[in-house]
Amino acid sequence: MPDLTELHLPAGLNILVIDDEEYNRQLLKAMLKDFEVNIVEAINAEDGLMFFEKLDFDIVLTDIRLPGMSGMDLARKIRQFWDKGKASVPLVALTASVTQNDQEKYQQAGLDNFLPKPVKEDELLRMIAKLSGNIEKQDQQRESIPEENNDEAAHFDLKELKRLSNQDEGFYREMIELFIRNTESGFELIRMHLDKKEFNELQEQTHKIVSPARHIKAHKLISLLKEIELLENPGTRTDRLEELLNESLNEFKIIKNALKG
Repeated sequence: MPDLTELHLPAGLNILVIDDEEYNRQLLKAMLKDFEVNIVEAINAEDGLMFFEKLDFDIVLTDIRLPGMSGMDLARKIRQFWDKGKASVPLVALTASVTQNDQEKYQQAGLDNFLPKPVKEDELLRMIAKLSGNIEKQDQQRESIPEENNDEAAHFDLKELKRLSNQDEGFYREMIELFIRNTESGFELIRMHLDKKEFNELQEQTHKIVSPARHIKAHKLISLLKEIELLENPGTRTDRLEELLNESLNEFKIIKNALKG
């Protein structure tokens, strides 16, 4: 486990978190629960911009792929604020797209840095500490948590979620229920988009349910979902879409039954 004992965040730090997935917002709050920071949540860029205009923030953490206005468009608007203090607030992208080309686009849009999804606790804390000028010990050795499967049939691992819960059984169960509920509703929307032949919306919805699956290391489910998300010319390959969707649903049902067992 990463040694974060010599790292602290300033008390009263104001952080704006913008992400349309409740699961992701809850995890970020769990990672920051031991620090005296104030967190405001927004589910889209428009709401985030409204909060940003009315309140003072020290750091903004924003998903890039948001409904409506994107995280990059939000960054551009913030950098154009007449209030130079607000316009210079550190902006951090939360994203699974971290190629060199992506990073250059984030920088051009005005984002200061990025955190790859799924966000890791030590990387989040170090990023916030760095941007707020409060890292006390540099270049600490990082030790990654082993990625093992607790349930071989279901292909998932809950160790990281259990660690984040910090013995809080209520929070742990709440996050499990949230994962199940959000993934179920996500699959319903994917099926609806497939029936309506709305293939762009189908792939966008698939992207949204990948991130929570990463947090429980559901590697087989992730692989199937990513194939749906990245399938080229899906409108001409509906048979393959149906096949992948059925495989994904079957894998999710196995995971769901194991989680509820």
